Amino acid sequence: MLTVRALAYYLFARHRPGRELQEPFLQRLAEEVLSLSAPVEGCELWEEVRRQLLADRSRIIPYDLGAGHGGRKGAPRPRTIRNIARHSSGTPRYHRLLCRLSRFAKPAVILELGTALGLGTLALALGAPRARIITIEGDPALAARAEEMLTRQLPGREIRVLRGAFGEVLPPLLEKTGPLDLLFLDGHHEEKATLRYYSMLLPHLHTRSVAVMDDIHWSKGMLNAWNVLRKHEKTSLSVNIFRMGILFFDPALPRQTVTLRY
Repeated sequence: MLTVRALAYYLFARHRPGRELQEPFLQRLAEEVLSLSAPVEGCELWEEVRRQLLADRSRIIPYDLGAGHGGRKGAPRPRTIRNIARHSSGTPRYHRLLCRLSRFAKPAVILELGTALGLGTLALALGAPRARIITIEGDPALAARAEEMLTRQLPGREIRVLRGAFGEVLPPLLEKTGPLDLLFLDGHHEEKATLRYYSMLLPHLHTRSVAVMDDIHWSKGMLNAWNVLRKHEKTSLSVNIFRMGILFFDPALPRQTVTLRY
């Protein structure tokens, strides 16, 4: 059953990808990234890895540092890898989008907050085969599984899996990290935390950067955080596709929020 927010989205989305859009950049984004028929060459490995994870019945005890994995904060609960892959790692539809968006943005440096099993990391990496990737995961068990998978599937790639709370890992990391070209926020789904991390990251974004915020309709607080980010003075164009929000910072783009069907 559709929630009220989902129903409003489907009723009032202003454009459908593939239809004529006045802004050329939006037209290209719709055709190359948001169209379900857009090609996903180079991302086939992701499908195979997901099938492997969905068949994995081994158990781990995740330790949740923030909202997003169910249960109380810090309350360990055994879960199978297949369960995590099915329920906590997004859907193929949105991972294909991440792969296409990464290819579209052509980033040199990608930062992801919230690695989980590494499926999102893998999608981003496959879309930008030359990019340097840093991903942070607060759960050591999940981080270990993700690192093992990424090392095995993408040998030789410069992918760092950092363990720890975002607020503790980010300050020393950002002291040594230059500009960020693609940012994916997919962890600690709480309003104050999201805005705090974003304020730390914003100085490292530039006019060609792209920032993706996952689960913007997860809760009222996450929707509030999205509204703050899309209205920020450094944000030019923002795109709402219901599950995710995509932010652009190029002052040449129109300063507006566009809701697109996906």
